[in-house]
Amino acid sequence: MKFYKEKEFKDTEIGKIPKDWEVVRLGEIAQLQQGRTPPRNAYSNENGHRIIKVKDFTDGGVVNFEASGERCFTTLEFDSRYELELGDILVLSAAHSSGIVGQKMGYVATKPIKKAYFVAELIRIKAESSKVSSYLLFQSLNLQRSREQIKDKVKGGHLYPRYLAEIMLPLPPLSEQKRIAEILATVDSAIQKTEKVIEKTERLKRGLMQELLTKGIGHKEFKTTEIGKIPKDWQVVSVCEIFDVVTGTTPSTLENRYWEDGSIKWVTPLDLSKINGILYINDSQRKITPSALVEYNLTILPKGSIIISTRAPVGYVAVVGDEMTFNQGCKGLRKKGEFIKTEYFAYYFLQIRNILEQLSAGSTFKELSKTMLENLIVPYPPPSEQERIAEILSTVDRKIELERKRKEKLERIKKGLMDLLLTGKIRVKED
Repeated sequence: MKFYKEKEFKDTEIGKIPKDWEVVRLGEIAQLQQGRTPPRNAYSNENGHRIIKVKDFTDGGVVNFEASGERCFTTLEFDSRYELELGDILVLSAAHSSGIVGQKMGYVATKPIKKAYFVAELIRIKAESSKVSSYLLFQSLNLQRSREQIKDKVKGGHLYPRYLAEIMLPLPPLSEQKRIAEILATVDSAIQKTEKVIEKTERLKRGLMQELLTKGIGHKEFKTTEIGKIPKDWQVVSVCEIFDVVTGTTPSTLENRYWEDGSIKWVTPLDLSKINGILYINDSQRKITPSALVEYNLTILPKGSIIISTRAPVGYVAVVGDEMTFNQGCKGLRKKGEFIKTEYFAYYFLQIRNILEQLSAGSTFKELSKTMLENLIVPYPPPSEQERIAEILSTVDRKIELERKRKEKLERIKKGLMDLLLTGKIRVKED
């Protein structure tokens, strides 16, 4: 295939497109159909026909037919017109958050092995193969200008097939559509392979954490303790024996002098939620001023400390990569001695997140108290083993981070190609 820059454009209702392209309504090149939702008593968690919901869309927009969670199947036999087929496109038509209506889309990239239906909150778009490539149509619907049109068609928080059918799309000649689809599919394939590597490495990490954080490396003799079996030469200690536990707060948001031109990093549970499983936190969304730090008696945590979210939600954990303070939704753990490898204990806290949640109390929202955290019993391996375990897990984390960056780069490449190829700025033809 050869690429060349298009020089001849024409003005249309959706902007400039190549002179030999058309502008069509979605309803002219595809059939649109609302799905059907089974009654609650017709759902099953294990058996029946697969029922697809928006939660089954992957980050890349592919429909995932592997069952996960509750109510993945229906025992009802729907009319065949509700069966999903290869090349079908699904668009979210109703949701609790109106901002995502019409913006969440899924593509059936593999032929369903068994019967699969789609719920009433989804609209199925079935491309007419004689006019448009279904894969190219899916990519075209994901363009920003298409998304903006769809957004304008949402009425009262709902998107109806008759309105969605009105959006306007550019339509290259069918032969060119297939070439564009081939290029984008190649990048998609690379993204999907990277996603599988990430998933596999994350599974490896979970298994290693389960093994190393409680059984250690190469031990043959174990003892029973209040936290279960651990290697014979390990100790059990309370958190307050190895860490100072400190609390945070929020300076008055009504006082600009506490926030304007702030330079001191101030971490919240939201910041912790965004590091996406990576162990270190190096920045915060908001910053406070030295006045706020002094007047509210906030603690600056040194590098190598731990921050845990202890309210809404409980259990996000990170190691401090740069000096920072934090709000009342977190607790800071400042190590008491040199023979404490904070990375080991950060991984351990991540491993027992469900226990931290169980220890939390509160009627409006759960909170893990300072006292409860201080009295928590944890394993204490010899410092050299703490370091070896942390290094093994950190190596796996680095692999995950590398693959995530590779995926992000591929996604940027794909976005750039979509902007060029699906708007006709760059054309493609056979050699």
